[in-house]
Amino acid sequence: MRTAHMVVLICLAGAWASPGCAPNTTIGAGVAYPAQLGQARTLDIQAFSDGVRLTMTNTTGGTIRDARVWVNAYYQLAIEPWAPGQTVVLSLDEFRDEYDAPYRAGGFFAGRNPDKVYQVQIEHADRLDGVVLVKSR
Repeated sequence: MRTAHMVVLICLAGAWASPGCAPNTTIGAGVAYPAQLGQARTLDIQAFSDGVRLTMTNTTGGTIRDARVWVNAYYQLAIEPWAPGQTVVLSLDEFRDEYDAPYRAGGFFAGRNPDKVYQVQIEHADRLDGVVLVKSR
């Protein structure tokens, strides 16, 4: 009987010490929102959000390079160069905050209600520009 108790205690101690059970207390190396830039203007880019994806079409006259898309002035995602007329579809769960925590997107298996997209901005060329948000769920 004593041996059975020892086995249970050893198993419990092993499960408690397992790194898979320990909470992640590491703060990620995310990017903070560039509030000091202020929004310069609104670009001729339309954005649509269905709660899971953010779809945007570049209808400006130029390619946007070295850009970072900001959602709700909190979550960001770096994007590849974006040519005029090109449409990009970005998964909202790839967006991260300054602590590297993900955006709470929706979807069929979402455990909680998703965050709503109410603002989209693009940081590029040392400025912050707004985007026309046409639809958001």
